[in-house]
Amino acid sequence: MPAQTTMGERTAFRKAKLGSKLTAARDGTTNAMAAGSDEHRCLAAVVGGHLWKGAADATVFESALNGVAAPCKAAGLRALGKGTQSSCTSGAFYEKAACAAAEGLSNNDAPVKSVLIPNAGDGDYTGLYYSYMLYLVAGDRWASGQNPSFYPTVGPPMPDTGSPPQADGSPPVADSPMIMSDAGVPIPMPREAGTEPASSGLSADLLGGCAVGQRPTASLLAALVLGLLLLQRRRR
Repeated sequence: MPAQTTMGERTAFRKAKLGSKLTAARDGTTNAMAAGSDEHRCLAAVVGGHLWKGAADATVFESALNGVAAPCKAAGLRALGKGTQSSCTSGAFYEKAACAAAEGLSNNDAPVKSVLIPNAGDGDYTGLYYSYMLYLVAGDRWASGQNPSFYPTVGPPMPDTGSPPQADGSPPVADSPMIMSDAGVPIPMPREAGTEPASSGLSADLLGGCAVGQRPTASLLAALVLGLLLLQRRRR
């Protein structure tokens, strides 16, 4: 397992992935808290706290938090690295979800296990909201190469290579069709002309004088198969 990283190191990793877009992302969260539904603004508070954490001056973000519900403001401050720990057991569903996500981003997994995991799902909007908050926390851990401690360990984390895995460019080779002789011995079926591989692997003598690597005709292969069948009959 890779060495454990601190919350600050994980946050820095996520911000580095944004690169030059970090400032725009931070501004986007403050704008999102100015309008929209309570659920939308509460989500922006948590994401904003995560992105603004470590900023030289987070005054703009903290001022925007004054426009959201008190539990969502507390969650935003917690994700920012301020405030106090909470069990996230009271409030509307989106307030509890935001609280639990902020706690998870702050390395407190208890609310993640008691609030987010039991309620996450895809059956309705509420379940999806919990699921998204759970994804925020899990993504923060995975991004830094850690298995989320609130999930059972199922193996080492996948490396972040920055590009999708490449498939093997070699197509599978189909097996040659077979027929059965009277003695129950499988014999390759003759192929149509133009479908044989570049080299048959048979000697020039066996192919009736054809040079090795040339494609024997279908009639010649049929004659070979017939000869093998007759040989099997004679051995009986």
